[in-house]
Amino acid sequence: MRKFFAISVLAACVPAGCTKPDAANIVLRKENAQLRERMTALEASQTDNQRTITVLETASTKPALADAQIDELFTTHALKFGRLTGWAAWQDGAAAVSGVKVYIAPTDAAGDVLKAAGAFEVELFDLSSKETRLGSWRFPSTDASRLWNGQGLLNCYVLPCPLSDSPTNSDVTVRVTFTDSLTRRPIVTQKQITLRR
Repeated sequence: MRKFFAISVLAACVPAGCTKPDAANIVLRKENAQLRERMTALEASQTDNQRTITVLETASTKPALADAQIDELFTTHALKFGRLTGWAAWQDGAAAVSGVKVYIAPTDAAGDVLKAAGAFEVELFDLSSKETRLGSWRFPSTDASRLWNGQGLLNCYVLPCPLSDSPTNSDVTVRVTFTDSLTRRPIVTQKQITLRR
């Protein structure tokens, strides 16, 4: 009876495929497992992305102004140098400093002075020298209120640009780049000045 049962089981296994799996089947199973792992990772990534989108959509953000709305505002269109721009000496804490002070005012489309917030970059050039650029100074928009001078007859920013050595040539070119905080537009102007010491 036992022999008959063992022979029956063996006879049933052989046609049903109880043989060793071939190489193609093994490769197919491995690829299937890798694809399942990848699908699980992609589903997790999609869930994270959806959470991020939901957070960003519900976050409180200030809407940006459209160009048509910006055009209705008084915004900076140009820069105007003040006549006091030139060589100066001043106190920086306890230290005596000398260099160029740039008096500059943003103006609107009509040429009227605006107290517009923004960042400045000042560059000083001696075009007659081999070393053309004498210096560069940056003033971030966070310094705007401190640099504004609205007392007396002045209505402009005063940008102190200290120099370790005074230029050999008295005629220099000052270039100012102003990036308006509202419109993000860069506005550039330059002027040749004579340094009188």
